[in-house]
Amino acid sequence: MRVSAALELPVRRPRAALAAAFVLSLALLAGIERLEVDSDIESMMVQGDADHAAFEAKKRVFGSDEIVSIALPYEDALSAEALAEQQRIAARLEAIPEIAEVDALATTDDIYGREESLEVERLVPEKAAALGPEQLTAIRARVEERPIWTGLLISRDRKTAALQVRLANDAQRSHERSVLMARIEAAVAAERNGAEVHIAGHPYMKTEIARTMQRDLARFLPATLFAMTLLVVVALGSLRLAAVLLGSALLAVAWTLGAMGWLGQPITALSNTAPTILFAIATAYLMHLIASYGHALAGGGTRPEVVLRALAEVRGPILLAGLTTAAGFGFVAVSKIPLVRDFGLDLCVGIAALLVVSCVGTPALLCLLPP
Repeated sequence: MRVSAALELPVRRPRAALAAAFVLSLALLAGIERLEVDSDIESMMVQGDADHAAFEAKKRVFGSDEIVSIALPYEDALSAEALAEQQRIAARLEAIPEIAEVDALATTDDIYGREESLEVERLVPEKAAALGPEQLTAIRARVEERPIWTGLLISRDRKTAALQVRLANDAQRSHERSVLMARIEAAVAAERNGAEVHIAGHPYMKTEIARTMQRDLARFLPATLFAMTLLVVVALGSLRLAAVLLGSALLAVAWTLGAMGWLGQPITALSNTAPTILFAIATAYLMHLIASYGHALAGGGTRPEVVLRALAEVRGPILLAGLTTAAGFGFVAVSKIPLVRDFGLDLCVGIAALLVVSCVGTPALLCLLPP
């Protein structure tokens, strides 16, 4: 079968073509549930880089580098009430299975020399709320003597205490990390009773980046759809043809997102823009097809004959434009930086989905449109 005859099959068998597109849609759209948001900064590192390999080796030896820093402002961070609250927050955090260790001034050990031995005892007794003035003065003196805690677990002005929370390696997926950060926030809020809290650190930053990416995607794609709808309706002068064009473009985007889910391709800070870019490209391709269809209508004939004339006019340019665009993104997909590579690969998949929609789904749909 000649290539041109194969490309004409969706027009000659439109119902079969739409049924196949429907089945393919069901299979691909199921992959959207598998999509993950990857905000890991390591995706920006060059694969095979010696420094990155050394960093990974360090983590295998010394454990996770996932540390969340929690700053708690006080009038006096070394008061009995403040130390007791730090102990309660640390206890709540240590009860979370995904947390490996919590380091706080109120729970840390004090190591000091005595004659020929080293003594280890808690800096702050377990029931800090019952400490008297003399004990608090002794604790304050030890903090002044040991500069290692200043800047790490307590501020220089003694008005802010910090908890350093080291995470286990269990919460690697974006959703799991987001849930864990929410549990940490809830544990701190339960003791602070509305008082000011500051949370920072690599894991928390990745969670905030993921939230921002999801929020941006929820904003950009609808805004693009709205703007494109206005422009397409004005350009075509037909709500029905505009619906065909925009529905086809959205289908190509949905297929791309589903394919990303099945391929294990996460949404990153860069590929977050891929749906919007693909939607704009799809609108341009399909606009030529719909415009050619409108011109072919003037020549009369059956609906399949009209669609075939329109396809004959624009099919070659659409395929050529799609292949050259995919080739351009294909060069991006060979980058050694995972963030850039995934972006190129996602758009290559998207262009392939768009070509299938443009040459199969949309022509078949145009054949079945009522007069």
